[in-house]
Amino acid sequence: MEDLLIPLAAILSFFGSITAILIVIFRIRHKERMALIQTGQTANELFSKKSQNQESLKIGILGIGIAFGLITGEILITLTAISTTIAYVSMSFLFGGIALIIYHLKLKKEVIVPTPFADKILDELY
Repeated sequence: MEDLLIPLAAILSFFGSITAILIVIFRIRHKERMALIQTGQTANELFSKKSQNQESLKIGILGIGIAFGLITGEILITLTAISTTIAYVSMSFLFGGIALIIYHLKLKKEVIVPTPFADKILDELY
């Protein structure tokens, strides 16, 4: 019986955490859209092509970073006595993180003009 409880608890907690994350995401999205409706604004700012292009850029840079991490992990395996799992996972996370930092620095260079509308939404969400 105990052999069955551990995998069952692991599976339930895994899917439960995914469900909880999705509920939080949809709740925040709903609050944001309700704030837009209350202020008489449209959701064009949220779904603009510029934001979609930025998201594609972020995913592309992250993919390149993970690929560099996998290549570096392979080099580490052949040159050192490090474990294959540790080499691949650590280098993928390292280069993926570096890629996200590069993306953040790229966005920071762009001029973002804050609007009172954005401040009002943030005040209502938090």
